[in-house]
This record gives sequence, structure tokens and C-alpha cells, in this order.
Amino acid sequence: MIDRKVLAAAQARNILTADQAEQLVRLAAETTGVDEVPRDNEPLRLVTGFSDIFIMIGISIFLWSGFALAAQMFSPAIAFALLAGAAWMLAEAFTLQRRQALPSLSLIGSFALCVFAASNLFLRDVYGDGTETTAQSIFYLFTSLHRLIIGFNGAMTPADIGAAAITAFAVALHYLRFRAPISIAMGGIFLVANILGILDWAFPSFFENAFRWLLLAAGLALFAAAMRFDLSDPERRTQRSDIAFWLHLYSAPMILNALVNPFLQGSGFTPFANPAGILLLAFMLAVVSLAIDRRAILFASLLSIGLMFGSVAILAGMFGFGLPIMFFIIGGCILFMGAGWNPMRKAVLQHLPESLVRRLPRPVG
Repeated sequence: MIDRKVLAAAQARNILTADQAEQLVRLAAETTGVDEVPRDNEPLRLVTGFSDIFIMIGISIFLWSGFALAAQMFSPAIAFALLAGAAWMLAEAFTLQRRQALPSLSLIGSFALCVFAASNLFLRDVYGDGTETTAQSIFYLFTSLHRLIIGFNGAMTPADIGAAAITAFAVALHYLRFRAPISIAMGGIFLVANILGILDWAFPSFFENAFRWLLLAAGLALFAAAMRFDLSDPERRTQRSDIAFWLHLYSAPMILNALVNPFLQGSGFTPFANPAGILLLAFMLAVVSLAIDRRAILFASLLSIGLMFGSVAILAGMFGFGLPIMFFIIGGCILFMGAGWNPMRKAVLQHLPESLVRRLPRPVG
């Protein structure tokens, strides 16, 4: 059979198109009589060997020690900008030339966060908000995007809104240069943050009342983008499958939090405001995950439910059996679904229209 890494390298160097690579794989399968489709049917190209882990560790140490040195000589904003530039230069070697997935993931994450931090700090100086830059404020800056998406954050400042827009644009340029699969999902998150921040700043009353609907719409938009990539590559042999994976991983918690998170501002969704409704929602997500063969949706959803109810349990003082039992049940669900994934998926596909099934990944096992 043709090595997948050879085909991926040929596509990266524009020697083959995605369709030509797929035709070569089918020809090899017909010639040798061996079906190259993996049993998992949800490949995730992250680690090809310990070299990837080794280099990622080196990148992490190099970048953040470099930031510590730069912060001694320059302002934090300049230090973050220098770190973003260093992450871009390292991506020239490890993403563009060597095509190593795990180091590339570390580099795009570092690049995006540093661009966001640098632009935010620069814009703070422009708007003159007088906020002192401390280790605590930098930590708050890095977590502000996450807290906005899940509803814990307060109003975004003009600096936050501008920084999210700048970062979305920078991540788009990064994708055009390096084609890292996670870039589209990461850029989408910063774009969502920018849009939500503008609405919060311009229409605070509307934003407070409609936040759940806005977050749900954003999550569904990312899910629709993921499905577009998924349906364009049902055999999951190209980079479009990896792009879809990351979009699913980002969209699922947004959808789930919009529907059931008790901490979110705005009016809730009554059908899911009770344990039975949450179980129904979990079942619906499981069916969707099985239909499109994406464990990432179920994993992200169950993890979000666990964290959500874990927070409720801690606030309620449930430090005894309640919290462990809840995560025990979630872990058991993951094991049960993982062990019986292929038979359950076949059963779900039997109840779907044939025209849709033909476009979805084929049942395996």
C-alpha cells in the first residue's frame, strides 16, 4: 500500500491534488486486494513518532524562556510580539518543511495567544485604560477568550474586541502560509469572540438577553463548517478531515453550553433545564456523533457536562460521593460508546436516508 505520509507530503508540495491522492489509494487497494481504510475511520494525524513530542517540548521551553528573557528587556507587549514572530519563524521549519503535526499545533497555539496578548496590551495603551500589567492580568487575558465563549466573562473592552479581530486576521494569514488544520477552528473562535464582543459593547441589553441564542448560533455555524469539510472528504484521506475534527471539537462545547449551562447569562432553554432534558440532549449528541462518525463531538460534550456539573457540585459542597459518581458515570459512557462504536453506528445509519448515508463515512468493523 502507499504510505499515507508520502501522500500527505506530495499534497503539501503540490505534487498531487487531494483527488489524485485518493485515486492512487483506490488503485493500490484494487491492485493488492487490501483495503487501506483504517478500522477506526477517524484518523487524527498528530504524532508520527517520539520526535514530534521531543521537538514540541523543545519548542515550549525555547519560546517561553525566550519570553521571560524578552520581558526583562522590553515591555510585555513587545515581548509577546517577539514571541509571536519566533513562533512564525519556527513554523517555517517544523510546519512548512517538516510537516510535523504536534509541533505545528504547539506553534499555532503559541502564535495566536501571543498575537492576542500583544495586540491587546498595545490597544490598552492606545485607549489608556490604565490597567497595570501583572502576572495576574496576563493570566486573566489568556483566559478571557475561553470565559467569554462559555459565558463566565463580563463585558469585553474595546481592546479585547480589537485584539480578537487582529488575531483572527493573523491566524488567517498563518493558515494561508502553513495550512495547519487547527487554524480554521482557532480563527473561527477569535472571530466569534470579536462578533460577540461588538454586540456586547454596542447593544448590552440585547446581548444580555440573547447571549444563549448568539452562542448557539455561533456553535451551529462552526458545526456547519465542520460538516462541509466532512462531507467533502467521506473517506477521510485528506487534510479536510483534520480541519473538520478541530471544528467539531470547538463547536460542541459552545452548543452544549448555550443549551444547558446554568451559569450563562440570558434566559435558558426550558426543555433542557432539568436532568431528563440533559440526558435527552446527551442522547441526541450521541446519535449525531455516531451518524457522522465523530467521537470528538461526544467527547467534548461529555467533558463539558462533567465540568459543568462538577462546578455545580463544588458550589453545592458535594465533596463526598456525588462528584466521583458523576465522573464515574461519564467515564463509563465513554468506555461503552468506544467499545461498541461500530455496531451502534451501523444501527444508526440503517435509519437514515440512503442519499445521506452515501455521503457519510462508511460503517466499519
